[in-house]
Amino acid sequence: MVKLLGLLGSIDRQNIPKELLTHSGLEGMDDSLKFCRAIGKLLRFSLVTESNVEGTTFYELHRLVQLSIQTYLSIEQSNQGRTVGLRAVSRLFPKYEYKRRNICAAY
Repeated sequence: MVKLLGLLGSIDRQNIPKELLTHSGLEGMDDSLKFCRAIGKLLRFSLVTESNVEGTTFYELHRLVQLSIQTYLSIEQSNQGRTVGLRAVSRLFPKYEYKRRNICAAY
């Protein structure tokens, strides 16, 4: 859960697609039960909010939560979170496809 928070604190705080988190490569995030437990804890503590748009789940951090995470993380941990996020996007979109341009815009 800590690494998940680190990832969330290192990327844009709004409109974070669920798919980005489940494909992040973080331990257990590809297991739906473990992911639900981890994100459920964050939702229960109101660290993250969830929304559904056209059947796609997105998460959002309050700006103060993101600032707190960024303040807590070392530079190395923050860079690691960004790297995990970029690798997840690369896994989801190994090459650009015109027909997926609207999905790419969410990332």
